[in-house]
Amino acid sequence: MNRRLQMPLVNNVRDLFAQGKSERQITRMLHISRPTVHKYVTMDDFTVPLPVMEPRGSKLDRYKAEIDRMLEENKDAWRKQQYTATTVWRVLVKEHPQLENSYLLVQRYIRERKAIEGFCTYQELVWHPGEAQADFGEFYAQVDGKRRRLYYFVLTFPYSNHGYYQITEGVNCECVCESLKNIFCHMGCLPFVIVFDNATGIGRLVEHELRENELFARFRAHYGFRVRFCNPQAGHEKGSVEAKIGFVRRNLFVPEPGIDEPLWEYNRKQFARADSLDDHRVHYRKEKPIMDLFNEDRKAMLPPPANPFEVIRYASYRTDGYGKVCIGKKHRYSAGTDYAHRRMLVGFTVRKVIIQDPVDGKEIKSYENYGESQTDAIDYSTMLQFAYRCPGSWQNSQARECVPDGNLKDYIDGLSKHDRKVQIGILRELTESYGLDTGWAAMQAVFRNGSVDRANALSMAARLDTLDPDSSENATGVDLSKYGAFTLFGKGV
Repeated sequence: MNRRLQMPLVNNVRDLFAQGKSERQITRMLHISRPTVHKYVTMDDFTVPLPVMEPRGSKLDRYKAEIDRMLEENKDAWRKQQYTATTVWRVLVKEHPQLENSYLLVQRYIRERKAIEGFCTYQELVWHPGEAQADFGEFYAQVDGKRRRLYYFVLTFPYSNHGYYQITEGVNCECVCESLKNIFCHMGCLPFVIVFDNATGIGRLVEHELRENELFARFRAHYGFRVRFCNPQAGHEKGSVEAKIGFVRRNLFVPEPGIDEPLWEYNRKQFARADSLDDHRVHYRKEKPIMDLFNEDRKAMLPPPANPFEVIRYASYRTDGYGKVCIGKKHRYSAGTDYAHRRMLVGFTVRKVIIQDPVDGKEIKSYENYGESQTDAIDYSTMLQFAYRCPGSWQNSQARECVPDGNLKDYIDGLSKHDRKVQIGILRELTESYGLDTGWAAMQAVFRNGSVDRANALSMAARLDTLDPDSSENATGVDLSKYGAFTLFGKGV
């Protein structure tokens, strides 16, 4: 049989022939067919042949055109309703029962076809000093003892590969502007162009038309930089920031960090941490220190304006019957019962939601901005106002649920409507001046002989409000509890 031999055996054949052995003798000695011996004895070119794969036929060849047609017709369907290998195989078996045992062939062909279609090449982009890229990353952190998902806005400079980041509670336009403002302020300069993702929250590229958010358009005009948006699903167009997002997460957010201070204070410390990450690193391609290249970046940047931009967005909302504005079907903030069924002006910043009078802009209420978590802001004054107007609803009121259980709570529960209204009125007055916690603590302190005196409660609340919560009220160190019965403010029951 004529077959291909390994080169050591080929040399053995040729050596025996050179020694005078005949082809017949070589065939017997090496147990090789005579045509094979003759082939290598007479061959005069042993150059390495081109390693081309020889095409092999498949049982599926005659059906491949049909499979291609099925996949082509279905390619515009939703990705979760596109043809899979199993679906294609079942359709083929219905029309061609002889393919019942050919599932693996169908699966292999579709996998290879998708791999060829999904393969693409990228253009290597050139970035100049003073240009920047921006995007968001996300991570989990322990915030005040609770595990929360947070985001971090990253601004990188692809010429040097240096960058800064700021932690936020959302990915909206206010977060983008506030983060950029903080980074510009830290650097003392700003890039002349920033490349954004198409879903960063500040605008979109819709049919080759750039549509910016109103707040971001004002922010950009204030600072004077230009923007470009990536094409949809084209993360390779801003590979520097994509790489920096992963670099920051791996080096600073693993394991999950603990944050026990306000984010704005925590963010001030992140600039030094970002610099420390690149202090001793060398650019992977330019073989120069990253911080030296970043100095070249800064020389090409724009100077900041004289006055910083105030990042706030205004919108108009109508309150419901409880005096609350509902924002995005997820957040409810109370303006007070006096403002029920009225249109209010609401200002949004990164840290606060501010409810204002639409006529004169006077601030009515302000609340902490809870980001993406569901919100139903509690306004104690409003709750107590409702309870004061309808003392009979005390048992099922939100105000009752907000005060701790105890003798005072049981005492108010058992009063008549008139007497209960008096006690709720005292608590309401104290809450407006000192807050619910201090007001309730004052009423508990003066709760004696089954009643609470308004004058004593006001005096006690003023006294508690001036105390340092971390220090002892009694600086003498002497046990004064046995004298409590003779003092105006004896210990509450």
